[in-house]
Amino acid sequence: MPASKIKQSLAALLNLTGWFEYQSRQKIEGNALILMYHRVLPDPVQSPVPVPAGMYVTPDSLRVQLTYLKSKYDVVSLQDLVQHLQSGVDVSRCCAITFDDGWLDNYLYAYPLCCELNLPITIFLTTGFIGTAKWFWPEEVAWCISHASKKGKTSLLPAGLLDILNTTGTERGSVAEKIDSIVESVKRLNPMRRAELIEGCTEYREAVCKGKSERLLLNWDEVREMKESGLVSFGSHTISHVLLDQLHRQELQHQLTVSREQLEMETGDHVELLAYPNGNFSQEVIEMLPNCGYKAAVTTQRGFVNNTTHPFELPRIAIHDDVSHTLNLFRWRLFVR
Repeated sequence: MPASKIKQSLAALLNLTGWFEYQSRQKIEGNALILMYHRVLPDPVQSPVPVPAGMYVTPDSLRVQLTYLKSKYDVVSLQDLVQHLQSGVDVSRCCAITFDDGWLDNYLYAYPLCCELNLPITIFLTTGFIGTAKWFWPEEVAWCISHASKKGKTSLLPAGLLDILNTTGTERGSVAEKIDSIVESVKRLNPMRRAELIEGCTEYREAVCKGKSERLLLNWDEVREMKESGLVSFGSHTISHVLLDQLHRQELQHQLTVSREQLEMETGDHVELLAYPNGNFSQEVIEMLPNCGYKAAVTTQRGFVNNTTHPFELPRIAIHDDVSHTLNLFRWRLFVR
């Protein structure tokens, strides 16, 4: 039996025995949950760029999950949760829902559902991409590899990308394996080298597509509409989704300060929350955050939060469809791993 089927069977058994309810009572006493989402897609196959399994949920899955959370937990905004934590208020059974990056599909699918269920969410925006046709660099890499693979000619790839493909030893792997391996390799490049490589990828894509590019991210009108609902708040995800622990101090301060200032200018709200792009941070980053106007930051590390959690190291539980597409698997994700 495939591992996924075994997990589904185990999750169903644990639900029948009441184990999930027991774990919920035990783990949530004195603790709160922060959930991390990215994209919401009805059919990721129709996306103009390959979407990794760990990057999306379907609208149907999200509806099941949010309905469950509303019935079992006190769903609060992340800002309110942070205030509770800092003032010593008991956060037992509290849950905050977050979305990273600022994808257009958050507006198309998550926002209407949150309005329907009257649930608050926080979206972390990469401000330099909002209102533009820019793509994040992993999407640029994924598009190039997918396009070259469809043509059966990896030689079409930009030179820098082709070099990495050859050195990672995945040239004979599946498209998804190639993408995953190369993205991880590109993350380890120094920022200047990575920028050069991605510039080549963007030029390649724009040449093939003759300059036409589907918008993947929100614009500021959509941001303001969601803000006016009173249910959606926004935090910073930097200007350009940079890996913060790879930056010199001056550029680090620029990314943190300018992104927050732009968010405040566009929304009219005071912004005090940050999500570390890719989860990358360091002690230097943490020490700089208060001077840049932040009171809390969320990571990609798994865990619960309570009144002893460091405000700049708030863990979250990542939710994506391949591990949480049924209610029992969602419970498993919350309380097992």
